[in-house]
Amino acid sequence: MAGATPTEGKHRILELFSGMGGMRYAAEEWAARAEGREVEVAEAFDISEVANTVYAHNFKHSPSVKSIVGLTAKGVDSLQAD
Repeated sequence: MAGATPTEGKHRILELFSGMGGMRYAAEEWAARAEGREVEVAEAFDISEVANTVYAHNFKHSPSVKSIVGLTAKGVDSLQAD
C-alpha cells in the first residue's frame, strides 16, 4: 500500500479461521462507511467444509482449505496482505 496511511487507501487483509465470513463482512461494512477506504481479502483460510460452503455462497469466493499451521512467512508474504 505504497504511500497510504492507516486511515486511507486499500487494505488487503488475511482472514484466518474465516468461518462464514464475519470478519470480511465487518471489514467491508467499515470500508463502505469510511471515506477513502477499501478492503480486499487477499485470502481466507478455514478447514471446515461446511463453513467454506457458506462463505462461498456469501462472497462468491472459496476459502483455502489449507491449515494455517503450515503457513510460512514466505507464503504469507506472497499474499501481499497489509
